Amino acid sequence: MRKIWILFFILIILTSLFKPLIGDFEFASLFFVLIDFSLSLLILLQFKTKFKYIFILGFILRVFVIFWDIYFKNIFSLPNSGADSEGYYYYAIQISNYESFTDFFTRGGIYSFINGILFYLIGPQRMVGQYLNVLFGLNMIILTKKIFDLLNISEKNKFYSILIISLFPNSLIMSGIFLRESIISFLTTLSLYYFTLWFKNGKNRFLFYNVITILLASLFHSGMLSLLFGFIFPFLFYSSERKKFYFTKRTIMTFGFFIFVFFIIYFRFSDIFLMKFNGIEQIGDYYNTINLRLGGSAYLRNLRIDSPLLLFLFGPIKFIYFYISPLPFDWRNIFDLITFFLDAFLYLIIIIEIFYFLIKNKSFYLEKEYIISLILVILITAIIFGSGVGNTGSALRHRYKFVSIFIILFGLLSKDNKLVRKEI
Repeated sequence: MRKIWILFFILIILTSLFKPLIGDFEFASLFFVLIDFSLSLLILLQFKTKFKYIFILGFILRVFVIFWDIYFKNIFSLPNSGADSEGYYYYAIQISNYESFTDFFTRGGIYSFINGILFYLIGPQRMVGQYLNVLFGLNMIILTKKIFDLLNISEKNKFYSILIISLFPNSLIMSGIFLRESIISFLTTLSLYYFTLWFKNGKNRFLFYNVITILLASLFHSGMLSLLFGFIFPFLFYSSERKKFYFTKRTIMTFGFFIFVFFIIYFRFSDIFLMKFNGIEQIGDYYNTINLRLGGSAYLRNLRIDSPLLLFLFGPIKFIYFYISPLPFDWRNIFDLITFFLDAFLYLIIIIEIFYFLIKNKSFYLEKEYIISLILVILITAIIFGSGVGNTGSALRHRYKFVSIFIILFGLLSKDNKLVRKEI
């Protein structure tokens, strides 16, 4: 993947040098993408792995999404391609017109800032900006494969897991439209990669890389700090020497402190995580946010949480809904049915496998402690994002940020990856 990124930046530099001579930026972006795409295909063909053809297919389909989104959206507009993607593009263009970039946080955030710099260098070439997302999406797939290589995963499970994440419909779409999710998903996967390296050999530099990567992701969406809280448990209690969780008085007290800090931040400073929802200054505002339902795809309309007891009793339902909506009794049309089977159904299957793992005897699972660590990460992210999301459209977009974690769990929890192929 390093060669593909080097190629991309070389073409960026060359394009920026010839920018004054470009008369048609749309044609220039088309030429750029076709050249980079063709050369990148040649690089992928040189990969010495049996998965290279899956990578290539996923790459081709993601580039196809770009062309559909730009040239054929009048026929059918892709999910989540609309107001937000146009807003990010608008602010990127605005930023590219300034020689000073000091106010980028108020203009579409860091995602628009990055694309604004890109457009400042090469001109308003939207297709190149979306192609950048494709490269992040491709890199996410390759990183997922590298994570599998570090774990005790059967070849069969590895093959199907990589195939799913490469062809997963929402992954294809989010990697090809003008949204920040592709970069965030890549950074999530990169943080998981460093966590896996730390988990396998205990070297603290990988812990440091994990934290830095999560902080980078939080620049795009502050809710990504939930990953940091999710990883605290294994960071404190997992011993790479003993290959198991190891509890001491000091680590238990430290973990208790972090849990206390988490709940203080979660309830008292919820705006740190739920930055899209303004005015969260006290616990009453938090309940208003968790009860917020917007749009025709809103779910759990009759569920209202306005006390700690109700949050304890019914909060988990809303948090799980974040990953599995729309369920059949919420379907309004054929599109909801398609969304369920092409997106939510995967998360539902994996969540069922998680419950099976937690209920049954866990001793026959490989990488048991690693699985527990990822489940805790999913739990924390569900609490944070499930609190601020109340409709399927937003859930579809935000849960993609964590798709690689679910795919890793899919590979680990499937029956072919157990030490014993039957219950004991």
